[in-house]
Amino acid sequence: RAIEEIKDGDIINLGQGIPTDIIPLLKSDSNLKNIHFTLESGVSGGIPLAVPDFGISYEPESMIRPDDMFMLFNGGGLDVAFLGFAQVDKTGNVNVSKFGNNFVGCGGFIDIAQNTKKLIFCGGFNAKGLKVELENSSLVIASEGDIRKFINNVNQITYNPRFTSNKNQIMKIITERCVLEYKNGELELTEIMHGINIDTQILSLIEFNVNVSKDLKIMKIK
Repeated sequence: RAIEEIKDGDIINLGQGIPTDIIPLLKSDSNLKNIHFTLESGVSGGIPLAVPDFGISYEPESMIRPDDMFMLFNGGGLDVAFLGFAQVDKTGNVNVSKFGNNFVGCGGFIDIAQNTKKLIFCGGFNAKGLKVELENSSLVIASEGDIRKFINNVNQITYNPRFTSNKNQIMKIITERCVLEYKNGELELTEIMHGINIDTQILSLIEFNVNVSKDLKIMKIK
């Protein structure tokens, strides 16, 4: 579903976690050309790799100093950034840096999130124990996650959509079962996966009220 947010010629940044799963899927998508990946380390092009370490790429096109790459990020040079998320609250604040006793820090997240034209947060709807299966194009929740990620107040604000430098920025959250979009200071449910019950498997698991789009769509998958 996340790939649907990309168009030919886009300059892209991929965060750690689920966003790296986009890479092998792009290899089989013949409709997308001239996609340019960037990494905080200064690497451009090629195929970003999560192993053996974040920040490297297979067959890169170029490499510049990391601080010069961050000039691109801060200057609004990114078209799309795919980022992970740990928590989201009712006003669209996102936490990726501190949850429970786990403090991982923000890294380059703040620089990337501030000026990118389109932010796509990718991750599981819940955490710890979530298991899903795809049966005949319908999503089945085999085991629900024990930790809720959509909560009233995040443990730490790493991204605040109200204070982004790009006031025309698009922000969406894509999970395995639904898509939410930040609109007018609130989150709106815009898409749902086939086979998911909107009340018991989405709305009841969110600690705050979300708007449900009048034009609610079924998520597209390839």
